Amino acid sequence: MQERSSIHDAAFDRGLITFDDQYQLVVSGLLRKAASTVRSLQAAFLDNEGKAITLPDKFLPDQSFLQVHRDTIFLC
Repeated sequence: MQERSSIHDAAFDRGLITFDDQYQLVVSGLLRKAASTVRSLQAAFLDNEGKAITLPDKFLPDQSFLQVHRDTIFLC
């Protein structure tokens, strides 16, 4: 997946994207609908859906935090 940016951070914080147990990008239906007509959103999100993020050498993202994010913040 391409490098992290402020647009990805904002989308994550707003529940428009999340990551599965394999750290692969999952896009919400709401963002998918908006991105279907905006090429920059397609490139930033839809083109990367299902791709895993590049993991750091230390301090992996916490799976329990990601589960809470998927359960309480992500907008399916």
